[in-house]
Amino acid sequence: MLTEPQIERIRLQLGRLESANDYRARNQYGMLGKYQFSPPALQDVGFIDARRNWTGLMGVRSDEDFLSSPEAQEVAIDRWLRLLDQRISAKGLYGYIGKKIDADCTVTQEGIVAAAHFAGVRGLKEWFEGKRVIEDANGVTPLTYLRAFDTEEERVIKEPIGGGHRAWIWLKGLIKKVLRKILLWMLKRLE
Repeated sequence: MLTEPQIERIRLQLGRLESANDYRARNQYGMLGKYQFSPPALQDVGFIDARRNWTGLMGVRSDEDFLSSPEAQEVAIDRWLRLLDQRISAKGLYGYIGKKIDADCTVTQEGIVAAAHFAGVRGLKEWFEGKRVIEDANGVTPLTYLRAFDTEEERVIKEPIGGGHRAWIWLKGLIKKVLRKILLWMLKRLE
């Protein structure tokens, strides 16, 4: 179960990752707000009904109302993170905590929750099992989110990962891997 400090760290990082903390953010795929909520996520936390109509929770009756209400978005993310935590636990995904992914990323509980926000719990499970490739139009994968929380002193993302920022994060990761391989090769040659 997530602790309050963990929830706060996830909120801070997701706000940066998704929108550079812009409550009014909206993307071309229908994601809304600071945390880029999808309609199914908003349905799961009670803001949208099964027909994709706004329920009026906290006075929110439209996309614009939601984008204009930081309070509603913070309630939504709190509910969403707690729901993800329950679903992740039920699927056994916390068993990946401590495992190394892609040689330089150690999986953390916060990283799993953030990656599930991006990929969905089922999608993340299939990704961990190697049964599914998940990548958005900007080249972002669950690994992007796992890396944002891969140490106790998580990497602080100061820019959104949309478009060029996501490409930059990917490129930095690639450069880091290549440099590591070159360094290992050079060390072996010196022996």
